[in-house]
Amino acid sequence: MSNYFLKDNPGKIKLVIRYATFHHGSDYMVKILEAARKQGKFWETLEVMYNTQDYWASRHNPQPQLIWKFLPNVGLNLENIKNDIMILKLKNLSNRILQMLKLSMSGKHLDFL
Repeated sequence: MSNYFLKDNPGKIKLVIRYATFHHGSDYMVKILEAARKQGKFWETLEVMYNTQDYWASRHNPQPQLIWKFLPNVGLNLENIKNDIMILKLKNLSNRILQMLKLSMSGKHLDFL
């Protein structure tokens, strides 16, 4: 629905999306969405995720990896999606390592490791 507002009011509305990864597997879906955005397929991917939610997002047993069955319908380059997800994981890991090094250099304890 928000996509229609944007199309009907070009340059007048700015949509900001913030991810809230509270549920099991939601961070996985965010990575797929961000990779799809790089291919210009964010909205199409989001729509497929919503439309197939009953299949992969069971309340008692969510299985986000099942979304891959539906992603070819979007027209995504799946290899690029997988590569982009790996790059995001590596960036997150390197950021965590940098934070730990900064704490280590500041003399603070790293008990949470």
